[in-house]
This record gives sequence, C-alpha cells and structure tokens, in this order.
Amino acid sequence: MTDVALLYNPKAGRGALLANALLVSKSYPSITRFSLEDKDATRVVEQAYNSGARVIAAAGGDGTLSSVAHAILTLGLDVALGVIPIGTLNHFAKDLKIPLTLDAAFDNLIQGERRFIDVASVNERYFLNNSSIGFYPALVRAREALEVRGIHKWLALGLSLRKLPYHYHHLVMHYGSDEKSKEKRTPFVFVGNNKYTLEGLSLGSRSRIDEGSLFIALAKANGRRRMLMLILHALLGSVRAQRDFDVIGLELCTIESRKKRMLVAYDGEVERMQMPLTYAIHKKALCVIVPRQ
Repeated sequence: MTDVALLYNPKAGRGALLANALLVSKSYPSITRFSLEDKDATRVVEQAYNSGARVIAAAGGDGTLSSVAHAILTLGLDVALGVIPIGTLNHFAKDLKIPLTLDAAFDNLIQGERRFIDVASVNERYFLNNSSIGFYPALVRAREALEVRGIHKWLALGLSLRKLPYHYHHLVMHYGSDEKSKEKRTPFVFVGNNKYTLEGLSLGSRSRIDEGSLFIALAKANGRRRMLMLILHALLGSVRAQRDFDVIGLELCTIESRKKRMLVAYDGEVERMQMPLTYAIHKKALCVIVPRQ
C-alpha cells in the first residue's frame, strides 16, 4: 500500500531543485514516486490512487499542481492534494502558507492537516489560482515563441509588446439571473479563485481560498496606448484597482466574443478554447494538506 504518491515532471521547471526534492523524498518510506513525463496527468493520478495513495502530492510549480488537482477533481477521488513547491513563483503554496523549503514542505506533507478549499473552472477545466482572457494570453504565447528561438525572456516580452494590435476584440461578460442579466465590455478579463489583492506589496496574493466567490477584474483601458500603460503598471507593481479595473465578486459568469475560439490563460498555461467561456466557483471542492494551525 502507498500512503503518499509524489507526482513530478522531470522536464518541467527547475531541474536541480527537483533532483533534490526526489532525493529528500527517499527518506520518507511512505512516499512513492510517479513520473508525469510524456504522460497524461489523469492516468498517472488514477494509477497512484489504485496503488493505495490517499494523499497525492505534486512536486512542481503552479502548472503542475493545477494539472494534478484537475485530474483529482475530474476523477472524483477522495484524496488530499499535497504540495512540494519547486516552481518559479509558487503562488498557490504561498497563499496557503505552505513552506517553500524542501525539508519543511515534506514535513508538512506528512504532518500537516487537511483543509477544504475552493477551486474555479473555465469550460469545465479546473484551476487553482487564476485565469485571463484578452491581450495577456496572446502576449504569453508570443513571448514563449520568441524564447524558444533563444531570445532572453525580458527582450522577448518587449518584442511581443510591440506586436500588440492597435484595436482590441472586445469581450462581453454576462452575469446575473436570466431575469436580471447584466453585461460589461472590456478588452481584458482576470478571473481569480477567490479575492486577489491588486495593489501594494501584496499584489497578486490572496488571504483566503475558501470564501466561495470568483474574483472578476475587468480592465477599464480602451485602446493600445492605455493597454500598454496598464501592462507597464502591472510590471512595475503600480496597478491601482479603482483606476485600472472594475472589480466584481461572482459565483458564475459567461464571457462572449465574436470569435469562435480564443486563447485562455490559466495557472501559467495557455490553451485555445471554444467560446463562450463559462466560469464557475466550486466551493470547498478540493482537500489540501496545509500546515497545522
């Protein structure tokens, strides 16, 4: 019987840190390792569960964690998600106060407590942190294409910004009941799993992931110049919520566009999805191992 399954992708993220994580894991007899390399995460999660694991942990960044959580929820498994944060940003681990050092993270995996948190979804694809539609996914895709050609990340970002279109295909967000449906138009939508801080030193963080609400931020900017200024403010950490966004808390909303398919970013991944997009919050749907209070 396997008590804890540790899933990892040897091709993703920081190789040296992953090697150290796998080495540390060997000192815990209850942990069995499963590679995600060139495999569907759902199939590997199911394999780990069938081996007896009731804690399925992911060693990686937010993208790896998101894919494992999506598999757990899609399969409907009664397991807890464990987190060994070895990514670049580790937003999910930071928001849950999960230790970022390897020894402490593994100790938490074994000794921590179970807590149920919310997850969000877009067109039935679950995500842990946030999703966005509009200029940002296109910007990420363009930057990644340049990075593959050997161009440095920041130079690739600058070159990608120059390619931003002068006119934006505006998005329309619908929310509310059928009788009182409302709509808003915007060139960019940010959807968070619970409330995000949009300014100050805590920019991009959450204090809670169990309040049962989507956090919707719609850019007020209209036109290329104002969009570039918004991006600059975001890069410099000088975003102002009231100046730059309309913010709404919802449990369900729909995003429409004249396009049939659009690029959608979620938890660091970018995918082209069929329109319209339906976002929903799933209250306390996922069990996670967190530090004891």
